Order: sequence, then structure tokens, then C-alpha cells
Amino acid sequence: MSMNVGIIGTGWVASKHLAALQKLSGVSVAAIAGRNATRANELARQVGAKTYEDYHNMLNIENLDAAFILLPPHLRGEVETACAAHVPGVLVEKPLSNSLTQAAEIKKMFDAAGTIVSVAYMMRYHNSVERAREIFKNDRPALVTGHWFSTLPSSAWWRDMSLSGGQFAQQCTHLVDAARYIVGEIATVSAFGATGFINDAAGYNGNDAMAVNVLFDSGAVGNFSVGCYPRAESIGNGIGLYIASRETRCSFSGWGMGLEIETADGHTEHFEEDGDGIFEKEDSVFLEAVRKHDSSLIRSSYSDAMRTLGVTLAANESCRRGRSVSL
Repeated sequence: MSMNVGIIGTGWVASKHLAALQKLSGVSVAAIAGRNATRANELARQVGAKTYEDYHNMLNIENLDAAFILLPPHLRGEVETACAAHVPGVLVEKPLSNSLTQAAEIKKMFDAAGTIVSVAYMMRYHNSVERAREIFKNDRPALVTGHWFSTLPSSAWWRDMSLSGGQFAQQCTHLVDAARYIVGEIATVSAFGATGFINDAAGYNGNDAMAVNVLFDSGAVGNFSVGCYPRAESIGNGIGLYIASRETRCSFSGWGMGLEIETADGHTEHFEEDGDGIFEKEDSVFLEAVRKHDSSLIRSSYSDAMRTLGVTLAANESCRRGRSVSL
């Protein structure tokens, strides 16, 4: 029996999930809901789906097995409540919210409804990330460094700190989550932000760059750096994550998390950077969990994703207050 899926949101990431879902057998995208009717119709034509401007109408009319909430964090709350009342499974785009309080309320609502929830931290599904996690289970890391340099997105909501949460919460959250998945929980955050450099972008009011120092529960220390620059991909490959113990060094590069592993005795391993196929893997696992009503299959639960959200919000708080923040 085919699973009927509904998409809420029509941005860039919606197109990635639609492409992935088309490759999965036994899955049908029944409907797409979005306020941008032109964009919704464009996406719907690719998969033969119906379109709705109001997701409430979609949820009331369509008999859906799962819904994908692919909206910015400032639009959260009501949409999760509506989906929990109508569908057994929900995939939620990161970040969960701009507020831990709101996220906690949403979690309680999902728990009460018995909803199977997956959060779209797709880096957890890379084979390279899983390999590093396996290595460092018995080889405690001492150092974690990550960076995310990108060009400045054009979306008005992304440039508004009050709506997006800023670049660290929007983009580098993936690296923070991958580091948590591999190394463990983060206990303390101390962040610094630079302003006054991006002065030619209408509506931009966030930090132009951030440096975030972290202390892990394990005793490992780390740093994450973010910034928006022209030709950002030429700056340290744009995206990177480095994790090192005394015996092993793992160096990830690129959005697809290619990996070079080197050990103290000279052994090396190499993983090519994954492409958009990671969306197919993530979506397949989520829908299988919905079919079986087995949340244990999912690598990023809502409660787990709340911990990553807590780290990114703590970094923003540290910038504002000029002091370290304990989680």
C-alpha cells in the first residue's frame, strides 16, 4: 500500500525532499501547501500533487500518512499542532523553533498524540559520520573544530535575527548536531560576535561573524566559526568539521561530509562527499519508522534535536550577555 505524504513549505529544501521522495517506492506526494501559490504549483507539477494555500485545508481534506514541515523557525507551533492531530508521522525541518520553551510545548503535544517525529539533521545519516562515531566510541576526542562559511542568503526572514535565529542557528546547527552525535553533549558555550562588516545588505541585523567556544561533558573542547562572504566556498572549503583524539584525526569537508581519517600508526580511510542522496536516505528511514510505528529507527528525535537547539540559542545568548552560558 502506498504512503500518502503532504509537504508544507515551498522553499529550497522542499525541492530536495520532493526529488528524494520520487525515488522511493510505495510513496506518493499527495499534496503541497504553501503561501507562494506559484511556487507550490511549480513543485506540484513535478509530482502530480494537489496544492493548497492553507495547510489546514490540506490536512483536513487529504488522508495523509506523513507530513513534512519545511518552514522557517518563526512559523512553528500551530503547524505542528495541526499535523499531530491529523497524521501519524511528521518530519520537521531544523531548527525546531526560536524558543526552547515553544519546542518543549511542541514535544509534549507530539508525545501525547503518539506522533512519530524525525528532525531533519541529515548529517547523521552520512556513512562518514557514522564511521567517525564508531571510531570515537572507544577513542575519546580532545578537540573539535568546525566552520560554516556561506554567501549571504537573499530571503528576508533569514536576514532578520528575530526570525531566523542567525547563521549559527540556521546553518552551523548541522555541524553542532554532528559533533554532538559523534562526541557527546555540550556543557558550556562562550560566544563572540562581530558586527559592522555587512553594511550593504537590506534588512540584515544579525552577527556578521561568530566564534563559538564549547566544552563537552567528556572534557573535550571545541570551536565553531561562521560568517557570510563572497565566494565563501573558497574559505576552508566553506564547510568543515575536524575531530581529533590522541590516536585518530577525522577531517570532514563540504556539505556532503566527505571524510579523511588518519591514525597515529599511519592508517588512512577516505569517504567521498555525499550528494543529495542523503535526503533519500533520511526520508526512507523516517517513512519506514512511520510504517512500523517504530521511532527507534530515527537518528534525530525531537528531544535530541532540542539539545542541539539549546546549544545554538545558548551561543546567541552568550553573544548578547558577554559571558559563558551553561546548558
